[in-house]
Amino acid sequence: MILFTRNLRLAEEVWGICAYFNPVGYRRRLANYREFRRHLAVPLVTVEMSHDGRYELGPDDADVLIQCSAADVLWQRERMLNLALAAVPPGCNKIARLDCDVVFENPDWPRLASRLLDDFPLIQLFDEAFDQPPDCLPGQPAFPDRSRVWEGFASQWATSRDPRTLDRRSQASGTRSTSAMGLAWAFRRDLHQDIGMYDACVLGGAEHAILCAACGVADMVASYQQMSPARNRHYFDWATQFQPLIAGQLGFVPGRIAHLWHGDVEHRGYKTRYARFQDFDFDPARDLQLAESGMWQWATEKVEMHAYVRDYFASRREDG
Repeated sequence: MILFTRNLRLAEEVWGICAYFNPVGYRRRLANYREFRRHLAVPLVTVEMSHDGRYELGPDDADVLIQCSAADVLWQRERMLNLALAAVPPGCNKIARLDCDVVFENPDWPRLASRLLDDFPLIQLFDEAFDQPPDCLPGQPAFPDRSRVWEGFASQWATSRDPRTLDRRSQASGTRSTSAMGLAWAFRRDLHQDIGMYDACVLGGAEHAILCAACGVADMVASYQQMSPARNRHYFDWATQFQPLIAGQLGFVPGRIAHLWHGDVEHRGYKTRYARFQDFDFDPARDLQLAESGMWQWATEKVEMHAYVRDYFASRREDG
């Protein structure tokens, strides 16, 4: 593990955490990260993971940069975010969990978020997201008129408190959900002090899993992701601890964010990625183990499962 630190702004009320990993070497990921970092209004802890010992970020790319090696290719964002959270200075109690491909329109969002976190344990940091088109390159205006509007889930929840808005089982393949469930959230540090973010979604989808637990409908994500019985038990063990900490109490910061383009949504496999994966009878308690770096690695010799997960990243075609 390699750690870089800059002059830390310890007095800041809100710190950001994010995860950067690029196992396929997509050019767009690094360009988007630099654009995200250039506009960010809070100090940042970034965990970068490498599979070949080569790293793309440098000391100026975060206030705290942690670089970890990993032998196996699988979705590890929440595992990395748990490591990032532990590296936030101990005096900071308000944490923004950020995808490193978003740009905020309102630079005052940290102050608004800090106030909301006095009343809510978990808040989304926008109410509208704009999906950038592929021809909108990093460095161009963040909110072109032709961008697609995508309502934030927490804003939708505040109006309806309808758990059916989380049900993605009828979602058409190659499309997004009806609201933005991820991208940028903030929480009080004690929310994840004893129970970390759920980090065993090795094909992605942890944000959906965390939200379903927060709103008391963990069964929806278990069905949508076609979890094996063992995986279902592993997730529900976490969800039953997490749900009472939130009990559906979600807030949101009014404002817009830009979601920087990194491939067409039809290649993400938001729904289809789980169909074949169920054949491998994935059990996080048995099939995963922590390496010395703090990253997950495979613990069993399920060669076909390992290849399936590894190939998923290439199938996303994030450079177009």
